[in-house]
Amino acid sequence: MSTGPFSLRDLLEHRELGLVLLTGGPAASDRRVSGAHSIEIAQPARWLAPDWVMLTSGLRLEGDEEAQRQLVRELHRHSAAGLGFGVGLVFDEVPPAIVHEARELGFPVFVVPLATPFREVTAFVHRSLLSSEMRTLQRLSSIQRYLIDALRSPEPQPVLVERLGTLLDGSAAIVEQDGRIVHASGALPDDLSEALFDANAGVREWRLGSWSVVAAPLDADDAGGGRWVVLASRTRTLAPRLSRAAVQATVPLVAAAARLSDTARQQDRAVRRALLAELLQLEAKDAGALGARAAALGVDLAVSHRAIVLRADREPDDEAVEAVEALVDAHRGVALVAADRGRVVAVLAGEPIPPSGIARQDDETGTPAGAAPVPTLRDDDPAERLVADLLAADPTAAIGLGRAFTAPAGVGASVADAHVAVELVTSGDDRRWRRFDDLDLTETVLAHVDRHAIAPKLRALAEILDSRPGLRAAIRAWFDAELDVRAAADALHLHPNSLRYRLGRLAEALDRPLRAPSTIADLHLLLEAERRHALDPDD
Repeated sequence: MSTGPFSLRDLLEHRELGLVLLTGGPAASDRRVSGAHSIEIAQPARWLAPDWVMLTSGLRLEGDEEAQRQLVRELHRHSAAGLGFGVGLVFDEVPPAIVHEARELGFPVFVVPLATPFREVTAFVHRSLLSSEMRTLQRLSSIQRYLIDALRSPEPQPVLVERLGTLLDGSAAIVEQDGRIVHASGALPDDLSEALFDANAGVREWRLGSWSVVAAPLDADDAGGGRWVVLASRTRTLAPRLSRAAVQATVPLVAAAARLSDTARQQDRAVRRALLAELLQLEAKDAGALGARAAALGVDLAVSHRAIVLRADREPDDEAVEAVEALVDAHRGVALVAADRGRVVAVLAGEPIPPSGIARQDDETGTPAGAAPVPTLRDDDPAERLVADLLAADPTAAIGLGRAFTAPAGVGASVADAHVAVELVTSGDDRRWRRFDDLDLTETVLAHVDRHAIAPKLRALAEILDSRPGLRAAIRAWFDAELDVRAAADALHLHPNSLRYRLGRLAEALDRPLRAPSTIADLHLLLEAERRHALDPDD
């Protein structure tokens, strides 16, 4: 007897019964048999379930060929497993009309000899089915143990799917309601999503073209959507009871695997946050140990990394940190993420910025020979890809990027750089991000200097600019025009001589020439400090 579901072949091969197959051929022998029943009345399909064998001696069929043909058509239409025709009582042989109709339809008809009572056929089927149930239970127990063992794997969900498919000679998968495959062990029907219409409907078994499919909902929402555990095969018909039970047994294991993965993920993230906090407080003697701990988490700080600082409208909580971690996971990246100084900080792989150089100045006119290009985020850099995603996810966010580093000792400096860069993102800045590498010298000095130390000198300069009307506007326009008097006068709608007069008055108040490098540097620092709010108006 086969190890699969009890089939017509198993019944025919029991020699003590002496059954002989007349029609249907080898394919018919594979038909599943769920029971056998002796029926001698009209419309037998009313009393016969699918996959059952009908036994008859033909009492009501004598002399009526049409009734004989109709019997075969009716059994075929209702998916009966076959027809056992007893000879030696009413008919000496199976009527030719039954044989002809059965051959036309490919329906199995077999001879039951006079020496074999129908009760022996039904009893054998019943005993075999009990034995088959026992084998199914034994095999299901083995399947469950094998599936449970998958929970020990680092990534249990794909292992569960692979094992389910292998055990039942099919393709297993976790599938979204819309047909998107989360994990799969092999090929699946193309139009699978059309059949997964309602996750609240429970376990389903159906034919999809040449495929035999069993599916059970993994989770369901109020609208009937959700994920499914699917088992499909097109090389053989799935054993209904075993495959259904195996798929149902897989569902809670997949759910448990998800919970285990979530727990492991939360633990891993907590360890990473603690490690980043230690790296920000790094002492030289601890560099080697912390670098080794980072490498164990997949973050090799000997390879180029960069820091990102995210400034949002609210103080960062666990949810904000987890949102950044989720974006890193979505890119299959590895990072250290934590909160620092009221902002979210991430450290991940990132390449140094190539030197952009300084725009060359024309000695005669004082105007730049070429303007520097506006910085853009690089698609080939993991850190800058994350910046783009963070900006897209939060329209209010501002982000600073630190310099690249290749040692654990560089983490703190890169994070500090990123804090400086994000401070220079103003409310009117369309880019909403800055690289520390792109900052000019003035921005860098203002970002690092103690504002209280330079406030008195900046205030003294500001008082001179405000001492006479028009001086502040004049110097701003002159700087904006790259020290071109005519262009600055046009911007102010003044005659060039009027602007020269105002600039001359300012030089008198300062008691030094305006074109002196030190004078230009001082005034530029003042105007930039005011623009960046580095100078506290109340100081």
